[in-house]
Amino acid sequence: MANTSPSFMDCLSRFSESYKIFVRPRRKVYSLSDLGAREFVITSGRVVRHDFTVQNVQGKTLFSSLFIPRMSKPCTTVIVFLHQNGGARVDCLPLLEHVLPQNFALLTFDFSGSGQSEGDWVTLGYNERDDVTAVLTHMGKVYANLENIVLWGRSMGAATALMVASKASVRIKAVIADSPFASLSQVSLAHMQGCMAAPLPSFILKLILELVRNQIIKNVGIDLFELSPKDDAKNINIPVLIGVARGDELTKPEQVREIFDSVKEKTPFNRFVEFEGDHASPRPGDFYHQAIHFLNEVFASKKKEGIPLVTISLQGQSSSNKTGPQRIASVEVLPQTRPSINSSGQATPRQSIFGSQAQDFSSNAKAHSKSIFHEGGCQTARAKPNYSIFNSRFDALLRSETPSNFDDSSKLLIESSYFKTDERENQSAKKMIVARREARNKEPPIQVPKPKVRRPIFS
Repeated sequence: MANTSPSFMDCLSRFSESYKIFVRPRRKVYSLSDLGAREFVITSGRVVRHDFTVQNVQGKTLFSSLFIPRMSKPCTTVIVFLHQNGGARVDCLPLLEHVLPQNFALLTFDFSGSGQSEGDWVTLGYNERDDVTAVLTHMGKVYANLENIVLWGRSMGAATALMVASKASVRIKAVIADSPFASLSQVSLAHMQGCMAAPLPSFILKLILELVRNQIIKNVGIDLFELSPKDDAKNINIPVLIGVARGDELTKPEQVREIFDSVKEKTPFNRFVEFEGDHASPRPGDFYHQAIHFLNEVFASKKKEGIPLVTISLQGQSSSNKTGPQRIASVEVLPQTRPSINSSGQATPRQSIFGSQAQDFSSNAKAHSKSIFHEGGCQTARAKPNYSIFNSRFDALLRSETPSNFDDSSKLLIESSYFKTDERENQSAKKMIVARREARNKEPPIQVPKPKVRRPIFS
């Protein structure tokens, strides 16, 4: 019986061009019509798609698309989908039915060297990191309202998401990484083993791996084997969900688990998800459901803990510090309920203004004014959002730093009798308030929108 095992020279000749599998895969061919209609209707509203191009730092044009839901509540969160090696922006289509009803926008684009974008080589995350940065920079300028960014990547895109998040700005709130590779050497070794009809000795595999590495350096000018998403993941401090298929032979579950182990203690939201399938199989609906649930948990927590303050501040001097101005008043308003201060001066949660415990803020505030304003500092009131007419007027008051839109009892916010300062400082504060009021009165009045009745598109 003839020996059918490959010879050493056969292996070398076979893999001399194998580097192209990693850095020059076959481009996915598609047209804009494959992305669907530019405007379509879903149960909770309608969706508009914007197509645009971006230049990366290498001067290559990246073709991008943004799906934005148009609902009664403004969209502030965008999922940035990062496709796999050999993929394109059309690979985002299975996500649409899951993310758009959540009022999440979806941004998808072709990495350089992939799909319709310019570029000769794919670099498995090395240059793709710059592509992500270029797209996010453009989006921040044109779509500034999309302030919460989630990176959702698959395979090469997942590894890129981890590398970007390790050096991310505060705008990136979470990462979903579907089958990221821990290092390129592991992926290359798994790929070569899968291509062989018979197992090869480890020293031959190492020689072939070194050959592939040298070919990439020679043709692309980059040592991609220095990439290590596993090490980059150690620097991620935002919520991360990592998923992998149980039958994945390219990015094996045990290797992906090692990536998760480096981040699992960083936040209480981090989770590891396994599902049925292999590296290239369609993702089951349960995986998408768990990912959406993960995002809803993250953003529900951020609404309670991390919404920026809307503040008013007046300048004065406390009796204990006569050296300069000091901020002595600050109120935070988060839309749904109004602030309440207990007898000890601590902020306490309140029900909605339509709830049984709702009371008139202007009458409550005077009783607690000495708890809010005290010498040398202030108490901060915290509440949830509500877009009622009352809170719209209250927000307008905070932004204008003037009581012109409120009744007389609310003037306690700026009355000098509540400041721990002398008469001269009181007069200075009054002049400042009068000047602000006069400047505000010259502007057009603030139009408070009437509450809209939300009607479903389909009954």
